[in-house]
Amino acid sequence: MFLLVSSLLIAKRDSRIVNVTSMMGLISPPGMSAYCASKYAFELFSECLRREMFPWSLRISIIESGCLRTLIIQRHDRILRDLWNGLSADIRNRWGDNFYNDLLEKSVTKSPSTKHAEDPMKVV
Repeated sequence: MFLLVSSLLIAKRDSRIVNVTSMMGLISPPGMSAYCASKYAFELFSECLRREMFPWSLRISIIESGCLRTLIIQRHDRILRDLWNGLSADIRNRWGDNFYNDLLEKSVTKSPSTKHAEDPMKVV
């Protein structure tokens, strides 16, 4: 699909592809490593694509949104709780309730990305 779209844009010349990523591609709060890694990968993909499409004047732009009230933010506490409760008692005992409570506090309760999340329509 991407090859088809980029082929059409190359034919038109002086076009632009806009990829919407996240600031989470640049920072990594506790408990979000997989999400942040995927956002970082998308940032790098966009950077590589920018260089590859330069000969055809196809511009690649990245919008790095900030803290938005998306499902990942709205459900983060529930996701962490479900993951924690899905672990065996042995593993939970090894890590300890203090670890879980501290993770929950840092990544949900006191997290600036949660406290200051804005309406995603601002980016749209």
